Amino acid sequence: MSNQQSGGEFFAGLVIGGLIGAAIALIMAPQSGEETRAQLMEKSDEWRTVAGESLADSRAKADAIISDARARAENIVVEARTKAEQIQAQAKEQASEIQEKGLSAVSEQSAKIKDVASALASKVKKADTDATAEA
Repeated sequence: MSNQQSGGEFFAGLVIGGLIGAAIALIMAPQSGEETRAQLMEKSDEWRTVAGESLADSRAKADAIISDARARAENIVVEARTKAEQIQAQAKEQASEIQEKGLSAVSEQSAKIKDVASALASKVKKADTDATAEA
């Protein structure tokens, strides 16, 4: 980017230097004032045309650079959205797996608690029957 700026600065200096040189050459030339003024007008029109063309070229290049930057930015946004959707899908999948494992663990623990409660109830019932039989 700095090379492009340096080129633009060089070109601007070249144009300005050319204008100054042309003006000095015309002023110092041994001719009448009318001829000098006519030449100055002609040269200023030429340089104005050159400057206008240069400005148009610069604008076209700037527009191309801006269009390229926009296209790249849009591609980056699309890629980011795609990655985000992939990450979101993976997170949902992992959450489902964790939820299934959690439900499975709860079911296993519930079954174990029921078995222990049932065994405990049987022992209490047996102890109660034994205590009633002894009495």
